[in-house]
Amino acid sequence: MRPQLVYNVKEYEQALAPVLKLNIDENGNPKDIDAWDIERIASLSRYCYAAGYIDQETCLEYLETASKMAKERYNNWSEYASSFMTGRAFMYGGNPADFATVILGMLNNQKSMWNLYPLK
Repeated sequence: MRPQLVYNVKEYEQALAPVLKLNIDENGNPKDIDAWDIERIASLSRYCYAAGYIDQETCLEYLETASKMAKERYNNWSEYASSFMTGRAFMYGGNPADFATVILGMLNNQKSMWNLYPLK
């Protein structure tokens, strides 16, 4: 693993602790980043619809597929969030504190979409 990547992953772990733990093995390798990919499907669907590349029906079909994938793979939003943040840490980096604040807010705020609409 590259030194800068190791630093970013450690920052993510610190920003999420103790609520979430990244899905990495004892060697620092990611074990599960599926939610990162699922979220990319959803994001690209919305972007393509907004840009006029696909119609609303097609966008909703992609979003439904992403939703089914998330529901099949994860038992709750905490598991999903851990996987997403692991993918984000390894694939993108960025400022972990900013993303941790948003993710933890979605998990803790009773009015967030994640709490209003549980995965299962």
